[in-house]
Amino acid sequence: MTTETAKTLGELLTCKLLTHKTAFYKSCVADLAKANLAKALLPGAKLPEADLHGANLAEANLTWADLSNTNLSKATIRRADLRGADLRGANLAEADLLGAALSQQTLPRLTSTG
Repeated sequence: MTTETAKTLGELLTCKLLTHKTAFYKSCVADLAKANLAKALLPGAKLPEADLHGANLAEANLTWADLSNTNLSKATIRRADLRGADLRGANLAEADLLGAALSQQTLPRLTSTG
């Protein structure tokens, strides 16, 4: 396995080249813990299993974003637009969602611990 790091649109991705039988594929996980993404335009972003612990996402546009199994604990998500976002399995423990735009399809099987 090899590991590489790339910065794309202010995101830090850790990628591993994995092998399965005869196929090769790349698996990337975003490590954005404590990142300042206030007012970021991220509609449709693919961030499953990302670490956004303590990140500032205030007023960010995350419509239709894939945030499944993402760590959003202690994140500031005030007035963010999360309509249509996939938050299945996301950790929102101690996250600040005051004024965030949420829709019913946003919250299936949501877990919050802490």
